[in-house]
Amino acid sequence: MSACATPTRLSPTAIAHTLTLAGPEADSDELPTYVTCELDPHDTAQNHAAHLVFLPDDTEGKAVWLLWNGKRALTQLKGPRLECDQGDAEEICTLYVDHPHGHAWRSTRNY
Repeated sequence: MSACATPTRLSPTAIAHTLTLAGPEADSDELPTYVTCELDPHDTAQNHAAHLVFLPDDTEGKAVWLLWNGKRALTQLKGPRLECDQGDAEEICTLYVDHPHGHAWRSTRNY
């Protein structure tokens, strides 16, 4: 997958909202200042998306994502997308569930 990679800077409002969504255990020092879109290249009418932080102590892989376009930005809590490969190892898409476009796979296999 080749990513869109459109950059944006996190606003103080986005940082505050991310910390609210992530809960009291979240560390503001772990948040990026700038992010790039992790989705496949796409039309400018669609939102860009970037992972910000996983929820502390969450075992399901939920995370806060920034979605933005030329007019607005918002943070949302999103769950992971899990898929099963044809082999015996589970494959995990590193993007959120129900994301548009192609997947970004990471294998859980131990090499």
